[in-house]
Amino acid sequence: MREWPKMKPLRDAVNHAVLGHGFEPIKSERVQQLYEVVLRLTSIAESSLPKFPVLNL
Repeated sequence: MREWPKMKPLRDAVNHAVLGHGFEPIKSERVQQLYEVVLRLTSIAESSLPKFPVLNL
C-alpha cells in the first residue's frame, strides 16, 4: 500500500496508452518507472526474468 501513491499515476498512464485501449502515447521513462515499481513489489530480481534474443538482421 505504501507504493500506491507512486504506482497509481504510472498505472493510469499505462491504461490511457494505446496498448491499454487508450489513445495517448506513453513515454519510455514512465514504462521504466512502472517496471521498477513492479519488480520491487513482487520481490523479483531482474536477473531472474527471461531474456529474449536479439536478432541482428
